[in-house]
Amino acid sequence: MEKLLGAYCDEELSPSAAGKCERHLRSCSRCRQLVRDYRMLSHDLDRFGRQVGEGGDCSLWPAIRAGLLEERDAQRSPGSGKVFARILRPTWVGLALSAAAGLILFFSGVFSTERLPANYCRIESISTPEHNLLIHRGQSDGLTIIWLTE
Repeated sequence: MEKLLGAYCDEELSPSAAGKCERHLRSCSRCRQLVRDYRMLSHDLDRFGRQVGEGGDCSLWPAIRAGLLEERDAQRSPGSGKVFARILRPTWVGLALSAAAGLILFFSGVFSTERLPANYCRIESISTPEHNLLIHRGQSDGLTIIWLTE
């Protein structure tokens, strides 16, 4: 329905489509606000065109700035403070997420190497139906086999 609001404000719709828009506007506050904004903008542009045609000041900036300040003040709630605005700045959010990702990677062992400690030895256990074997390989890769039987 929002796509038809511009044509509705400019009175470009057929009577049946305009009636449909009017019925929708009775129940939808968002679309009513869009129509008000569109009409106000159209009015300001018409006034601006007349000023330029009459050789007047053609700067709309003071009116735009005043409108933006009013809208900002209307949206600002009394409980919102500068502390939250500072904390939630995109710079701080990005930095915090990067630090968290770095800590997760560090503690997950991504940066660890495959080097084994100097006192490493490998012990394997092999069970067969006849015997239980224990194989011990020391630092010098010497092989010691210990036969264990039950």
